Amino acid sequence: MYGLEGDFSAFFMILNPNHPNYDDKLNDLELEYEMFSAGYEDTSAGFLKDGGEVSRIGMFQSKFATEQIYSILGEVVFDVYQIK
Repeated sequence: MYGLEGDFSAFFMILNPNHPNYDDKLNDLELEYEMFSAGYEDTSAGFLKDGGEVSRIGMFQSKFATEQIYSILGEVVFDVYQIK
């Protein structure tokens, strides 16, 4: 469905949609690192009281690590879990 073949990396990310760099940072992942996004849901994970957080599944054709996502997204990301 997303055109991914063979081995790929997938992550569940809990994000801050209220951060001023939210759209820019996600665009960086999609354009510069060729991330495919799937899903966009409110999570109510406890990081934000007003408005809540959002989750997104990010998939990469290449090997990717949670540390890279934290580094690229900075304060936009609250938590990341690799999907195996």
